[in-house]
Amino acid sequence: MIEGQPIVATIDAVRFRGEFLDSCALIEDHASSAIDRLVQLDKVKKSPYLFGQKFELLRKYADEPGVWTHRQHAAQALDGLATYVELRGTICHAVFSPALVENQAGISWHMPGATAGP
Repeated sequence: MIEGQPIVATIDAVRFRGEFLDSCALIEDHASSAIDRLVQLDKVKKSPYLFGQKFELLRKYADEPGVWTHRQHAAQALDGLATYVELRGTICHAVFSPALVENQAGISWHMPGATAGP
């Protein structure tokens, strides 16, 4: 979503989730390529199945000498993505609802089975 665009809660909740998950899919695609390198180097036998596990595996090897050409950049990128990796599971499963945020239309969410906020 482009900053400053008006929010239409029903459409934008779906669009936000879709764009967020599309971004996560791109990250996972790059993570899979990086894990393939770990497999080639005999650091791991195979790629984990879950997104968070892939991320943790890459972070585990991010600082190891001889694995990455620019290991400082890899470690910084992974550290910068950590919050979004954790948020991914929530965004995937959350129930979205229209909300008023600082007197503007917005989106809120809660996990299934949890009580929606005020």
